[in-house]
Amino acid sequence: MSPVSALLFDDGTTTGRTVLLRFVDGDLSIEDGADVRTVPADQLRVTSRLAGLRRIVWLPDDAQLHCDDGAFVDRLRPQSAFEALLDRLERHPAAVAGAVVTIVAAAAVLLFQALPLAAERIARAIPQAAETRLGEHVLAVLDEAWLARSALPRDERIRLNRLFREFVDTAPDGAAYSLHLRSAGGLANAFALPGGRIVLTDALVGKLEHDEALLAVLAHEIGHVRERHLLRSVLQNSAILLVVGMLAGDPSGASGMLLAAPVFLLNGHYSRAFEQEADAHAHQVLAQRNLSPAWFGYAIGRLAAQEGRGRSAPPDGLQAYLASHPADADRMAAAFQAAQDFPPIERALAERLGAGRDAPRWPAADLVGCWSGWEPMEAEWSRFWTVEFDADGSLQLRFDHVDPNDRLAYSDLESGSWALGADMLVARSRMVFDEAVVEPAYDRLHAYRIEHLDRQLMLYIQSVTGVEYLSERIDCELAGIGIAERTHRDAEE
Repeated sequence: MSPVSALLFDDGTTTGRTVLLRFVDGDLSIEDGADVRTVPADQLRVTSRLAGLRRIVWLPDDAQLHCDDGAFVDRLRPQSAFEALLDRLERHPAAVAGAVVTIVAAAAVLLFQALPLAAERIARAIPQAAETRLGEHVLAVLDEAWLARSALPRDERIRLNRLFREFVDTAPDGAAYSLHLRSAGGLANAFALPGGRIVLTDALVGKLEHDEALLAVLAHEIGHVRERHLLRSVLQNSAILLVVGMLAGDPSGASGMLLAAPVFLLNGHYSRAFEQEADAHAHQVLAQRNLSPAWFGYAIGRLAAQEGRGRSAPPDGLQAYLASHPADADRMAAAFQAAQDFPPIERALAERLGAGRDAPRWPAADLVGCWSGWEPMEAEWSRFWTVEFDADGSLQLRFDHVDPNDRLAYSDLESGSWALGADMLVARSRMVFDEAVVEPAYDRLHAYRIEHLDRQLMLYIQSVTGVEYLSERIDCELAGIGIAERTHRDAEE
């Protein structure tokens, strides 16, 4: 029988040299130049056949023979029935394709089912004391690297802490939660730490003008704590990195997830499922406190508007499925759906603000119709407005912005709803765009104090923020034209 060539790797070398292999009386003969070595076949270790890959034969001294002739190597150690079956499957295209599909499916089950389930069980098994210490550590890191002491006035900080305590103390685990006010530059955020610490930034307090909206956001963060979302995210992502690292031969990156937890919190990178769980918790807790879940939808809409989100079409199809966060519009819709059994938040706010006031309760019919007014803006700009109050509680707004040269620059349209409580008018509106542009999650809620001067002609409205202006009743047919346009038209005539 003719010899078979192979590469011999011995003495720790990385470059093999060519040798010849023969069978001699059932043993392996290795011809290395002038040297001939015979090794009993039962002292050899041989790799299994894998498609057309090169086979490796280990010698007793750990030297290696790399041989491309699979049939010759099979004579050193005949295949078992199982190995023969695997060899046939590995050479069959359909079997290879099936194996790939099976591996991908198994990996998907591992990443999307097994690891999240394991992370949840491990997170819930962590003792409360350990979770609290972790929360203390993360907050210390955030305070040292990113956060500063709150710049809110002392009275406001005391009020917010009292408001928070009254909100959580009725819950069985209310004592576990604490509010921590911080400044993070212009970052408007709130996030929950393991153990029950809730961090609220000054910028978020400034953007959400109503306590109910703040409480809705805090209820959402408490949902993250109760479901241990931060721990589950860190554990799950660390496990994924570990698995990928082991497959790639570098599992060291998994430990970095623990160090990245503070940045993770600041960016709010919870999964879509976790955000939806926390949203549902906020709806439930608000309802239990007799607060409308619509306050959470209002908070989402106001933050989205101020951050410039929602001015383009939301993702759809596969893009929506792959999005890490629920769309603002979807979150708002879920909140308003959960609030169906509650009065509209503008009505609830009007009743609360008007409760106990000495002013008479004006009939809603006195406001139904169209009104116009004017208010100054920055840099000598002006804003003329017209509003139509419908009997069904809806309203339509138009704002005409006039530059310092008294020229109409642009107009905005808004729609919304209104309610009266004693001498308080509460109006809620959203900006209206062309059908080609998806309406952004833009939500404004304003309260006004009303004094009746002339029931037929004049209404005096003073904003609770201090802006004063006169409003006069006009013909509803003119309301859609806008004050600025009417003014210019009259001047031309």
